[in-house]
Amino acid sequence: MNDRISVKPKRPYLFLFDSCAVGVKEPALKTFTGALLEAISTADPHGRTVAELRGGLQLLSELTTQIRAVYSEPRQSGHTKTHDMALFRLLLWDMSEALSEGLGSPDSRAILDVLRMRREECLALSDVPDPVREGCDAALKGYPGYIGSCPIDQGNPIQRYAFYDGLMHLAFISDGAVIQQRTIEGDEDWELEGARNFKPNGLKWVDHSYGQPSEPFRLERSSLSMRGALSVDRLRRKTQTRVEGRLFRALCDASWTDHAGQTYRFSTAETAKDILQAVLPDGKFTDYLFNREHKEGGAKASFILDELGFEPDDWRYLAAQFYDGLLLSEPRDLVIQRWKDGYGARFNVYVDVRSRAGKRGTMCTGWMLEPQKLRRLVTAFPDHCEDGVVRPPTPPVLVPDQAEGDSWWANLFLLADEHGRAAHNATLPTPMLLEDYGIIEEGECGSASVWIADSRRGFARWLIKTGRGGRGYKGGAAIYCNLPSQSMERARAYADAFARVLALNGVPSRVETYYT
Repeated sequence: MNDRISVKPKRPYLFLFDSCAVGVKEPALKTFTGALLEAISTADPHGRTVAELRGGLQLLSELTTQIRAVYSEPRQSGHTKTHDMALFRLLLWDMSEALSEGLGSPDSRAILDVLRMRREECLALSDVPDPVREGCDAALKGYPGYIGSCPIDQGNPIQRYAFYDGLMHLAFISDGAVIQQRTIEGDEDWELEGARNFKPNGLKWVDHSYGQPSEPFRLERSSLSMRGALSVDRLRRKTQTRVEGRLFRALCDASWTDHAGQTYRFSTAETAKDILQAVLPDGKFTDYLFNREHKEGGAKASFILDELGFEPDDWRYLAAQFYDGLLLSEPRDLVIQRWKDGYGARFNVYVDVRSRAGKRGTMCTGWMLEPQKLRRLVTAFPDHCEDGVVRPPTPPVLVPDQAEGDSWWANLFLLADEHGRAAHNATLPTPMLLEDYGIIEEGECGSASVWIADSRRGFARWLIKTGRGGRGYKGGAAIYCNLPSQSMERARAYADAFARVLALNGVPSRVETYYT
């Protein structure tokens, strides 16, 4: 007969500690492990708890890594990682809120304070009966550095990864004993603090074993919970994967199979002032891909104009699809290309393009990444590839009008404003913490504007004439984000999306932000 505690459903729990609290002895994890084992002994004197014990630092930062540079030399290769701090702050806030929602958990601010200062030490048990958890809380109350215990939501993959799966295995607890594994060599190293005095049966050593824990200790997978779905959605919306990041990952993968020992180094280009993430030279379209008379591009022009039905002056409609395909696709056919004055990484993206007439065709677009520069379109040609072909959305490009009269400018403004509003609403701001006030979920307060030079002509002149924009303090015309939010991130998203539509339609601009 199984006499283990079963008064209430069992569940995994996180025991959270502050390693920098007054009175905590170093090393903190060792000290806290001893305190928790003593608390379990007190709360469960008959030794009925069966669980895996894990410990260490939470791993939320691992979800925010970005590759910022890659290099390769004849006998070594490597890369440099940074972290998206806006995403990291969002995850800290989200996890603090999620952990605090459990019955008997500490309040979210107490959890957030220890996490954001990187002072946390985490101990997690895979299966803790509620009476044992309550007894541990009582035993640890007042212990230096103890924050409290929180249920781990098995249906929240982010919470489970950061606060359970990513922690180090320390021991198993069963039959009233702490069970530790010997090393592969058979040594009994790293005895846990307090394990020898664990009640009722102390410490037990067993041979090292591989693979997952056996069923009594294993924390099974669970379907996505409602709260887990919210956390996953926040992570997805906040994660920004730029073209450069995908390229750097591909270069890292390629370095493992590079037997030629090539030497190269790529690092992130300064893109703060660039509206688009790539360069699409006008002449590549007007003089080459849309030019039937071109010696090399004539056949491509016949495919684009005759088979697909693009109009000769509607090249921006195709260019925008090439650009969106670049944003959506993983780089393929990656090679390092060298020439007299330098080198670059050349790669392809396969795009299913569509003309306004509704005709479709696959084109291979070739791109070049040079050190410290934006990606640049170098060629494009028809292709019959079927795997890995991306189909971009309908591009926000107006039918060209040589006159570019008031109605064309008005339609351009409405199209850009539509995309700006969609980006504004889809943006998830990074929460801001104000001492003595709390969390501001909309983040930093501010706004943004789009600036177009030379108000004497074109779109800038139309903006001022119609009142859709104002005169800029540096000249030209400015469009301000006046949507109902004080979030600077939302305003920036509006302005970036607005400027992107302008760029794809041949109107250069820049974006500025400011605090309010």
